[in-house]
Amino acid sequence: MEIRTKDYFIIILFIAIHNQINNSKYFEIYKNKTSYYNNFEISKANGHIISNITSKFQLLIWLILEALLKYNIASNIIKYEIDENNSVGLEIIHDITKKRAKSDKLILVSPGITDKSFGLFKINIFKFFSKKGFDVCIYWKRGIKDDIKADSFYCFGKQDDYIEILKYLSKDYKEIYCINISAGCYFPVTIFSNKNFIVPKEIKGSFYISLTLEVENTINDFDKRTDGYFKKKLLKIISRFDKYKSINNSNIKNSIDLIGEIGKINNNESTRADYFKNLQFNYNNLKNITIPSIYFLAKDDPVTKYKYMKDYIKYFKESDYNMVIITQKGSHTAYISIDLIKGFKFGLWIFNIILNAINYKKKVVINTLD
Repeated sequence: MEIRTKDYFIIILFIAIHNQINNSKYFEIYKNKTSYYNNFEISKANGHIISNITSKFQLLIWLILEALLKYNIASNIIKYEIDENNSVGLEIIHDITKKRAKSDKLILVSPGITDKSFGLFKINIFKFFSKKGFDVCIYWKRGIKDDIKADSFYCFGKQDDYIEILKYLSKDYKEIYCINISAGCYFPVTIFSNKNFIVPKEIKGSFYISLTLEVENTINDFDKRTDGYFKKKLLKIISRFDKYKSINNSNIKNSIDLIGEIGKINNNESTRADYFKNLQFNYNNLKNITIPSIYFLAKDDPVTKYKYMKDYIKYFKESDYNMVIITQKGSHTAYISIDLIKGFKFGLWIFNIILNAINYKKKVVINTLD
C-alpha cells in the first residue's frame, strides 16, 4: 500500500530517518539438504527490504492507518452452509482490476483470532495476488461475521469446517495455495500434518505468517495492552450467542481465561485446562507434511512470540516439504517497510517469496524477488 499524501509526510520522514539506525535484512532459513526447496534462494542483493521498522513503530503505524483508511473492495461473499444452524463465509475476489474473468488458481486466506473484516495485511494480499492472476478468498470462520448464521464461535476456527471448505473449493479450482495468518495457522498445520488426512490434489502449497503452535503459552504471555484488546473483542463477539451466557465475567481475568472458557463450552470439556491440553500440538506429526510449506516467524513479534517456537524448529526439518524463515524484524503480521518515495509497504517481502515459491519447481534456482 502506498501512502503519499502530505498529511503523512512528517510521519514518513521521521520513520525514514529512524530506519537508518534500525534497517535490517537479516533472516535465517531452516530446511533439509534434501528439501523440496533445496535450490530455492532468497537473494540478499536485490534491495528488497524485509522490514526496516522496529516492532513498536510498526504497531503505531498499523493503528494510525487502520483508523484513517477505508477499504472499498468489490467482493462476493458465499455463505457456505455447514449444517442448518451454521455457515461460514467465503469472500472471493476474482480480479481487483476488473480486467479478467475468474481464475483457475486460488489464494485461500485464513485470518487471525478476532479478524472479521478487511485490514491492512489482508487488503494487500488481495491487491498483490489478484494482479498476479489469482482469485483470492478469505475464509471467515464460524461465528465471526455478524450476518452469517451460527450458533457458536470458535477462536481458531473449527477443524471440520476447514476440511469441508478445502474439499468444496477443490471442485472449482485447479490450484489452491493457503496463506494462514496468526491464529489462523493452527488448524491448517494440524490438518496437513495428520497422516490420515488425504490432501486434495488441488492443494499445491501452504504458507504460515506469524505462526505459533504454542497456543496456551502464547496467549498467557500477552502484554497488558494485547490482552485487553483481545478480551474486549472476544467479549463483543460472544455476546451474540446464547451458548455463552453462562460465562461469568467476574471469573474472566484475562484472554487466556476467556478463550479457555469458550473452548471448554464448545468442546464439552470439564475444565479450561482440558481444552488447552487438547490443543497441544504434536510436533512429531510435522514429518507427515506432504505439500510445499513455508513458515514465517519474526523475532520481534510481540504477539506470537518467537521464544515459544525456537526449541521446536528442528521438528519442521523432519519433512522435506517444510522450510522455516525466521526474520529479525516483521512484528505481528505486518512486515512493514517504508521509504520516502514509495511510502508504506505491507508484507511485500513475504508476498514475493510466496509468489516465487508458487512458481518454483524443484531444482530450478530462483535468485530474485520481483
